Amino acid sequence: VRESDLQGRIEAAFAEKAGLDSDIASAQVAIDQAKEEADRLDGEVERNRKLNATKRSDAGTWDRVQTEARKGRRAVRAAEVAKSRREARIPPWRTGIEALRLQLPLIAAERAHLVTSIGAARIELDKTKIRAPFAGIVVNKDAEKCEVLPPTAAGNPRGSVVTIEEPKTFELQ
Repeated sequence: VRESDLQGRIEAAFAEKAGLDSDIASAQVAIDQAKEEADRLDGEVERNRKLNATKRSDAGTWDRVQTEARKGRRAVRAAEVAKSRREARIPPWRTGIEALRLQLPLIAAERAHLVTSIGAARIELDKTKIRAPFAGIVVNKDAEKCEVLPPTAAGNPRGSVVTIEEPKTFELQ
């Protein structure tokens, strides 16, 4: 495993977040469209206001234009409310994902520490192993299982676990 290699992915969370993001994007499109229509209707109101003031428009047309403009503004508010409701569903996912992203450096540092600790533990484990210094034949067992041996000092023969002889040095007499 190399640094930054992907170890796994929680697909359901990403899929649901993508779906919610898509819902919010479509809600924003609905808001934009409703605003465009409301702006167009506001322009109609202003145009008809001047016509109504100069009595070039009848009262029915004036009322219809004002009603349409109010409907347009309500449509904008409804689209904004719908988007807010959709956004309210996302924060737990965003918060959870962002929290996990913030934890990544800590997890990477912990991983590096654990890798170092494993290396140190392997070195300490190797220190507990007694290896033969050369290939040979065990001719004598100098210690029993679970026996604590003193360090070899001043030629102490009990400091060894086994006596090994190299077959190449045997002499026949």
